[in-house]
Amino acid sequence: MTMPMRANRATLTKRQLDIVEMMAEGMYNPEIAERLHISVNTVKSHGAAIRARLNTHGRVETVAEAVRRGLLV
Repeated sequence: MTMPMRANRATLTKRQLDIVEMMAEGMYNPEIAERLHISVNTVKSHGAAIRARLNTHGRVETVAEAVRRGLLV
């Protein structure tokens, strides 16, 4: 039986963790940008970096992988 991969929360930066947590809550980029007081383009850039670090392709897959790795509580 294969155990789920556990990643250190350091896999993502604090800001990236904040963003993936908001994605998991169902928030869209404009809502995330408003809450964090950053531009939508900055949220998109963070999203691309998160997907690259987790090797995922979409929002749902990214959140699922973050959960699988234990990055989200």
